[in-house]
Amino acid sequence: MAQKPTKAKEKTSPKDAGKAGMSAQKSRKKSDRNQKKAGGTGRLLVYAVLATMLFVAPPIAALAILGLMPTFVILFVDIAPEKSTRLSAMFAFNLAGVLPYMVQMWEQGPSFANLMRIVGDVMAWTVMLGAAGAGAAVLWVCPVLAAGIQQYLNSDRAYKLEKQREALIKEWGEGVSSARRAPKEQKPAASAQ
Repeated sequence: MAQKPTKAKEKTSPKDAGKAGMSAQKSRKKSDRNQKKAGGTGRLLVYAVLATMLFVAPPIAALAILGLMPTFVILFVDIAPEKSTRLSAMFAFNLAGVLPYMVQMWEQGPSFANLMRIVGDVMAWTVMLGAAGAGAAVLWVCPVLAAGIQQYLNSDRAYKLEKQREALIKEWGEGVSSARRAPKEQKPAASAQ
């Protein structure tokens, strides 16, 4: 007499589910650590360059510290998960505004008189803080712009799909839209005796 195959219910025990959750959590922590190491290496390099500049050319280091204040604000205040991306973007824009004055000071000789002249110049502050402002604008505007473009593309695609659906209903009738698929028949497995 042939035996009917029994369906073995695949249940995940709470112990197995806990292990899966723990392994996923461990992998997330590991990737977070790797990202922090990558960001930490870059920051360590920046700190090392600033420390070296403090000994080699203190006025240039002071100008860098003053000019890069918007970047330091993000470094110490921002708590968002995307902090490293924001920090990198702001640092790049901010450094682009400060670097010309650092080079100018290096060429003229790193003296505190040159530092006071640059710090007292309104145009220098406009360039340094304007570059940081451009970085902040890019950080705020680009995500909104990208979301708007994606929403437009999605709505366009939804419109096209709706037109295709209407054409299919027109061609095949209303039953096409409400038809349900029949469940697949299970083939009985051959039992071993």
